[in-house]
Amino acid sequence: MFQFGSDVMNSIGRCLCVFSLLFLAISGWGQQAKVVSMTETIDIIAGDDQRRDFNGALCALVKVQVVDDITDVEGNVMGEIVNHGVEKWVYMAKDSRSMTIHLKNNLPLKVVFNDYKIKGLASNRVYVLTLEVPKTDSGNGTSVTKQGELLFRVTPANANVTIWSSPSDKRLFRPQQDGTIKTSVPYGRYHYVAQAKGCTDKIGSVFVNDESRWEIVDLTEGKGTKKDVQQKKEEERRMKAFELEKLKRIKAQQAEAEKKEAKLEKQKKEKKKKKNKKDEKSDNGWVTNVK
Repeated sequence: MFQFGSDVMNSIGRCLCVFSLLFLAISGWGQQAKVVSMTETIDIIAGDDQRRDFNGALCALVKVQVVDDITDVEGNVMGEIVNHGVEKWVYMAKDSRSMTIHLKNNLPLKVVFNDYKIKGLASNRVYVLTLEVPKTDSGNGTSVTKQGELLFRVTPANANVTIWSSPSDKRLFRPQQDGTIKTSVPYGRYHYVAQAKGCTDKIGSVFVNDESRWEIVDLTEGKGTKKDVQQKKEEERRMKAFELEKLKRIKAQQAEAEKKEAKLEKQKKEKKKKKNKKDEKSDNGWVTNVK
């Protein structure tokens, strides 16, 4: 009787296991997220956002960009995770080398920093970790990737824009006549460089999700085109030359005026000297006549 009950329970357990696996397969929950990129930024953490680890050192901040909820993070995590929508802030102790991220709708993902040329997290530095999560099409159960719109508005419209999420998948785009670029891409961070003849290159990055916005790329703003820069430099050179020439003329005029003044002063002295000699002769003649 006991053996029979045990067999029944084992059978039920196996059925539940099979059912769970089928459920996970159908729902797509058991899929694995993947790392798109992890980079160290040049930013430092502002005073109000700083935290310290158990050794008193300032923590590093890992900004995890993922379209899913993070339920837990394993590793040298300091304090609570701060949720900023698609971006979650995870504070970690100095020299941390890995983290395991538990997502609500996907399997846990371990990230080893050394795989992205980061030996250990530096104190008070900011890192950006971008994850891509799959989803399941409820119609046929096949795995597809969430996609969003990559939107650019480029000036001038004849510019070329190279876009990539990793160095191996660079793609060249040419804007429409109105200067726009529209294309569907998987969620994640994308880097770009915009180039146009006679203009200074512009480099940047965008994050694509369900709230994608237009990225405005104006190659003519700021310093302007290379031609504008050259014209400005030429104008500055001409103005400088004009000012130098003006200063030279002023100095020449001053020198000429001083020369004239010196000449007049000399003439005055000579005239006065002659007058004195004449007066002296007159005085001598008057004295002789008296005798």
